[in-house]
Amino acid sequence: MTRKRRDTRIAGLCLLALLSLIGLMAPAAQGATRYLINGTPVTASEAVKGISGGLLLLIPELSTTLKCNLETLEGTISIEGKSDRTSTYTKCSVAGSTCEVAEPIVVKAKGELLAHGAGIYEVLKPLEGEAFTLLKFKGAGCTLPGEVKMSGTFAALVESGEGTTHQTFFSPTINELICKIISPCGVKFGINTATIEGQSLPKLNGVNKGKLWGVAIMPEFTVGSKPLDVVLQEHKLTSESVKAEGGTATISVPSYLGFGFVIACNQSSGSGTLEKLGRGSAIFNFKECVLTDGKGIIQKGCTVESVKAETSFLANVSEGSPFLVFSPPSGEAKDSIIRFTVNGESCLLLTGERVIRGTTIGLAKEGEAITQGVTFLKSAGLTYGVDSAYLETTVGLSLSGVSAGMKWGMR
Repeated sequence: MTRKRRDTRIAGLCLLALLSLIGLMAPAAQGATRYLINGTPVTASEAVKGISGGLLLLIPELSTTLKCNLETLEGTISIEGKSDRTSTYTKCSVAGSTCEVAEPIVVKAKGELLAHGAGIYEVLKPLEGEAFTLLKFKGAGCTLPGEVKMSGTFAALVESGEGTTHQTFFSPTINELICKIISPCGVKFGINTATIEGQSLPKLNGVNKGKLWGVAIMPEFTVGSKPLDVVLQEHKLTSESVKAEGGTATISVPSYLGFGFVIACNQSSGSGTLEKLGRGSAIFNFKECVLTDGKGIIQKGCTVESVKAETSFLANVSEGSPFLVFSPPSGEAKDSIIRFTVNGESCLLLTGERVIRGTTIGLAKEGEAITQGVTFLKSAGLTYGVDSAYLETTVGLSLSGVSAGMKWGMR
């Protein structure tokens, strides 16, 4: 099958170029394993549906192999890497036997993503009770029981990256690997040990039908070494407040009209929130600002006021180095992220409110700290009209809600 594919992404094409430029495209080594749609963690349940070539159920102790040639799958993926699925198998037979198996075979399971080594797996358990399904056999000379429960826990390897169709693979080798780290584990055919071979090929089938989707290890915020999700749940909250304090900041557009301009500010501050799934928001206010040309000459008679960056952000970690991807509140790079007002009669810039659009990043430090320093890099991603723009500053973010004064970080 020919499939439209792309590597796992966390934003649009301009962000890809930005991350590539600074060498931060490697996947996160730790964090929370999530489903993605178009590179962004899912925030609500999404329907999936697919048709594949079925599976093999092998029962070595009984020298029996049950083969089904067609699977029709329906289910959902949801936040926190969870899912449910109903697989309907048809065109089934028992290899080398007079036994006939009743069709359709309907297997109902719930899943949860698990990162292990270099792979991401889905651990599947019965949706309800102890059994995935009840298998029924008949036929002259059939030595299998008339009814047998298929139960237990098994794992599937989830294909990396994103595509319109996303494969999961089942095999005895995969199950053996994951059964070393989870317990109880293993598939049962009645009282006998069984293994599964096959693959599923689900596509999105809800409001995001036709879009790229997949899985990834997404960084998460921690507070006092606990995942932020746990802290928020303990306090029955949806977010934790943060405050920002910083020093000088510059907003530069070097190629504007051939000679460029710089807004230099002496003070920066702000506030925002930390949320689940490594998300957050922040508003930064820059004060005591002056406008200079590209040579650093102050533009007398011009004032720059109300310099503000309104952002949403998403955490990421590359090779142990955490960073935040800052975007407009809408999440769309085409929208404004920085606004400022220019006044004066002989200004380098047109007077009135001006906007800068796009996406940028801020590097953080490893480990937890009461104040996390975030350094905005001079990297591609922001634009002023058709010209590249850059934000350079360092701000300290500290918790100001129920966890005020505690250490926090990303992992």
